[in-house]
Parts: sequence; structure tokens; C-alpha cells
Amino acid sequence: MPEPTISVKGVDPTQLKTTHFGVDADYRTEDKKSVFNGWLARHGLRLELLVDCDQLNRALEAVAVSGTQAKFGIEFQVRDQAGFREALLADAMRSARRNAEASVSAAGCRLGKVQSIEYGWSEIRFSSMEYARDLSEACAMGSPDIEPEDVDAQDSVTMVWQLIEG
Repeated sequence: MPEPTISVKGVDPTQLKTTHFGVDADYRTEDKKSVFNGWLARHGLRLELLVDCDQLNRALEAVAVSGTQAKFGIEFQVRDQAGFREALLADAMRSARRNAEASVSAAGCRLGKVQSIEYGWSEIRFSSMEYARDLSEACAMGSPDIEPEDVDAQDSVTMVWQLIEG
């Protein structure tokens, strides 16, 4: 019997990377005793794609018709995490300045030179989803409509300025 293969139009097979491979003994319980059931192989793979619903649907369909009985999950994440963090920090600093200017203006002062800056990074929460039903059944019902949720991120900045009166 030929081994099941998966081919997705527009996806280079070298993009599919192994994340885990293991073979373990599998046991079942009979009459309160553990009985050897055979060997269980697990092969974890990762395929990174840009958010493209057509390509994602082709990949899901290829898995569904491959006969692999694969269990899988789909995750979305920010591609340029460093750039995202930098933009978030810059936005937090602009917000801190606006808030400080509003406060000192109400007190009849102006902001002088920055004396210190402290910031703390909070984790980005990435959205993810996992299919709970049989993939071949899901694909038979039509292509799923998958849309990643917005990224939720927070950062805090404490800036200390010199205050100038008047």
C-alpha cells in the first residue's frame, strides 16, 4: 500500500518542516491490566503560510483527501514581531507624552527635558484555533471561512519630565 502524500498547489514542499518525531509503545487496559497494543508514531509538522484563505483551503483539502487521518491545529501570529513591538512601544511613548502634556497644561506648566524612561513589555496574545471535527467531513461541507482575530497587545511606559512653570 503506498504511503499517503500531501501536495498543495502553490506550496513548495520544502516549506513543510518537522517539529517533532517520536515512536512510543501504545497500551490498552484489559481486566485492569495494561496490555501492549502496538507502536504509535507521531510526526509533528509545521507549514507557514501568509494569510491567504484560498491557499489555506487548498492545504486543508489536501490533508483531508490524503488518507493520513492527521490531527492538526491552525495558528496565526504576527510575522514581524520585533517591528510590532517597536511600533507598540512608540505608540505607548506618544500616548504617555499626550497624557503628560494634558496634565501639566491644566496645572499651568510645560514639559521640559525627559529625565527618565521606564517601560515594561507585556506579552502579545496571538489568536489560534483548532479543528474539533473530522477534516474530511469539514471539507465536504465546503471551504471553512477562517479569519484571524485582531492581535491584542499592551505596553506600559513611565516617563519622567522636568516641569517648567508657566
